[in-house]
Amino acid sequence: MSEENAPKVTQLEYQDFWLNKESAVGPEHIQRRRIASSMNKIMGKLIRMDASVKELESYANQMEDLERQIIKHGRLDRMAIMNTIANDEATTVDALNIVDFSLFIGASTPFTLPMDVWLEGEKVCASANLGIQYEGPPGRVHGGIVCALLDTLLTRAQSITKQMGFTGTLTIKFLAPTPIEADIRMEAEVARVEGRKLFITGKILYDGAVTAEAEGVWIQPKVPIF
Repeated sequence: MSEENAPKVTQLEYQDFWLNKESAVGPEHIQRRRIASSMNKIMGKLIRMDASVKELESYANQMEDLERQIIKHGRLDRMAIMNTIANDEATTVDALNIVDFSLFIGASTPFTLPMDVWLEGEKVCASANLGIQYEGPPGRVHGGIVCALLDTLLTRAQSITKQMGFTGTLTIKFLAPTPIEADIRMEAEVARVEGRKLFITGKILYDGAVTAEAEGVWIQPKVPIF
């Protein structure tokens, strides 16, 4: 889908765009996602990879050659894209160039977590299976990654209220190990709204048991984001 033919996205539609973005993915972001997925897999395979010095040297040379090619390119201006959204002039390509590069859950960034997110009634739910690149203690997901998962999911729960804010406080209780290379489920919901403050709770589950739970406050800025 070219920029010229891409449908328009209003400010209000953008708030829910992450739920419907797959239908907007065109040739450009298909290729961006292929690159990000490959890099993410490589990051996992590099950890204690059993390879000879000759093989490691070959891989390093190839990666450095690719780096030299990639750094020649400029970068799209994020604030310019955000301004098109604020002015109701954005297309789905513009929206993807923000949402698809969202840290941890953007499919076009190699830092994405393998996390599928969806709405389930009044809850935002997710599933994930985290590889060895996210390991902290042996066999367990790093605590910082657990925090990132919950912060990301609770932030997404704002879409239920159509309010957008920033994390004010976030309290996380680690109740049991969250294993790597295992299917986990996550849930988040808005407990209540008090003016500009959204009180949101969430949890991570493995095999039906809660491994971590969170509660936090998200604050809508006095000056609207858009």
